[in-house]
Amino acid sequence: MKIPFMRLDRQYALHKNEILSICDNVFSHGKVLQGKEVESLENKLSEIHRAKHSVAVNSGTDALYFALLSLGVLPGDKVIVPSLSFIASASPVERIGAIPVFVDSTLQYHSDIDQIINRIKKDDIKCVIFVHLYGELVDLSSLYEECKKYNVILIEDGAQALGSVNGDYILGDNSDAATLSFDPMKIAGAYGSGGAVITKSDFIQEEIVKLRYHGRDVNRHYINLGYNSQMSSLQAAIIEFKIKKMTHWTNKRINISKKYESYISGGMIAPKENNNITHVYHKYAIRCTENNRDEIKSHLSRLGIQTMIHYEKPIYAEPMFASYKLDKNQFPVTEKLTNELLSLPIYPELLDEEVDFVGVSLSKFS
Repeated sequence: MKIPFMRLDRQYALHKNEILSICDNVFSHGKVLQGKEVESLENKLSEIHRAKHSVAVNSGTDALYFALLSLGVLPGDKVIVPSLSFIASASPVERIGAIPVFVDSTLQYHSDIDQIINRIKKDDIKCVIFVHLYGELVDLSSLYEECKKYNVILIEDGAQALGSVNGDYILGDNSDAATLSFDPMKIAGAYGSGGAVITKSDFIQEEIVKLRYHGRDVNRHYINLGYNSQMSSLQAAIIEFKIKKMTHWTNKRINISKKYESYISGGMIAPKENNNITHVYHKYAIRCTENNRDEIKSHLSRLGIQTMIHYEKPIYAEPMFASYKLDKNQFPVTEKLTNELLSLPIYPELLDEEVDFVGVSLSKFS
């Protein structure tokens, strides 16, 4: 049995008629950039996040970069970033010329909030970027209070957590801005690229609207340096279509995660789910705790199961950050996790027999 890590082809086959109808609607009206579909998506994102504003841009990376710029992060400013995440959680900081300040992780895979608060108190920190990794929304109310106390900006990177809820808390509730990604691998992914910024601030919304299209304001005057980061009408329409499917898809992911958990034992640890949290399982990352992650990966590969590692290196260990000469001993948990984590296939189009095959294959190794 062959089980790829992702099956966008299967998703397309299931929804082909609806997707082709969306394409026809957009191409028929001809406004392929910043059409009515973009505003419709922005309104939908504002609605589901109880936000005053959402601004669609061309990628999650641009969303984070524009959020930093609009909030006044400047060259030389110190910005706390995760050590365990995708490179784009830190590269926009470098792009500005600010200084990334890495923090260790917890065994729940997120940045260590206690360590962040200690750095805020001791260092001259301008901003914190907190990533809700793998699809689990962390309650940042205590962190946000500390940030406000020390006049520190808090940005939530929700690229992997669209749809996750933590009790009454949703993305954007306890931050100055939150960002989203609609990369094809995301839960509501585009057939291309896309991102968005969510904010309560009129000023931030106005700044990002200018930044996404060459610095142009609503009066069509070019006020400052900007970029070409418009979201296409087609991608916006496809993303909104997928958002409407998201509750159903999330329930399927949750059911798959429960099945996987029932098979996991013998030195493998399943991700822990808090009862108050709707985990959307953008990734299902298990820990292989007996120094055998590569053997487990090879075992599954021989059986036709594709797995991935998120992430093979801590961000600070990538060559682009070598000049900071960071000591890996400062990040013991991140170092541990990058040697243990293994992501299993998890997507709503997986068949029951495929899920069971992955689970049985895991249990045979243990």
